[in-house]
Amino acid sequence: MRTRIQPEILVRHPDILGESPAYDASNQRLVWADMFGNLVHELIWTGGSTWQPGRTWNVGRPAAAVLPRAIGGLLVVSRTDVVALADNGETKVFASLSNEPRNGIRFNEAKCDHQGRLVAGWMAEDLSHSGAVVRVDLDGSVETILTDVGLANGFDWSPDGTTFYFIDSMSLGVDAFDYSATGTLGNRRTLVTIERGIGAPNGMTVDRKGGLWVVITYGGQMRHYTARGELVEIIELPTPVPTSCAFGGPDGDQLFITSKASKTLASSLRERLSITEDRIEAAERDEVGGALFVCRPGVSGPAATSFAG
Repeated sequence: MRTRIQPEILVRHPDILGESPAYDASNQRLVWADMFGNLVHELIWTGGSTWQPGRTWNVGRPAAAVLPRAIGGLLVVSRTDVVALADNGETKVFASLSNEPRNGIRFNEAKCDHQGRLVAGWMAEDLSHSGAVVRVDLDGSVETILTDVGLANGFDWSPDGTTFYFIDSMSLGVDAFDYSATGTLGNRRTLVTIERGIGAPNGMTVDRKGGLWVVITYGGQMRHYTARGELVEIIELPTPVPTSCAFGGPDGDQLFITSKASKTLASSLRERLSITEDRIEAAERDEVGGALFVCRPGVSGPAATSFAG
């Protein structure tokens, strides 16, 4: 079940909480966020397997996710806003959770569907109440499509865009939904359940064959499942605290994995996710958390879908 694939460090600078890698095919670059460093990073493909550092933008606020935008620039999901980030560093709020009356909430994940609409999950920072998943349409309007979410994390779509895969870390699993052309969800079913004590399912991506790749934070693993939820392989990672993942490169055959340098984990969250003490101690001893890793797992995945608005 375990493979001999050895992910390598591609960028060593430590992100406090690396998140949301996305390959921008139009510009042949990988972008990702350091959520609590308030940073967006860029890595430029220069041919073969060679990448060189590009720009880093300080957006002055937590950056939960970053995505390419079809008209140019990037979208950054931050706090309760979706922010347009221009190449020169200028920012402008494009959409927000203005109708959500509660304080202490923030976006935690975002990705674009096949139609170029943004889908984003938000959470209560203290986990005192449930969060939700919203769809942000091309005109900036926001509609809730899923409620009663504990901790919205990785999600992606099947290659044909008709199935939405979603991780609520609190449920320790991956659920699948039917996804309509208008961006609504139906027919929820549990596809994968992670064993308690292994770690928390976090970021996720889907390859061109429909396989699911799930990062296990505090478990130090990348797990590969079929579209039916069958476990195919486990890649052991150099850090116990990977966070998210995405395919990229011109052929889509490189799998990029973010991680976190922050060792903090609220005791309430540790208990609810069944993170064992030995895994917490392993994270505290970790010396490479916060790096960006890459490997070639033998399959390829699509580039990130750009926001079309």
